[in-house]
Amino acid sequence: MIITDTDMVTDPVCGKKLDPSKVALTTDYEGMRYYFCSEECKHRFDYNPRAYLESELISTDFAD
Repeated sequence: MIITDTDMVTDPVCGKKLDPSKVALTTDYEGMRYYFCSEECKHRFDYNPRAYLESELISTDFAD
């Protein structure tokens, strides 16, 4: 199977693109699953998920 950019997910902490079929580190938060490249990124998100989700909303609000 060929993985394309549309099949990839983004680590919300560091922004790294990941293949979700190969990622072992995940967190479910408010009905969504988030994927992480490292224990450190997962720990940072688990400690304060809103900090990373709010910055993601702000940065994408201006994409239109």
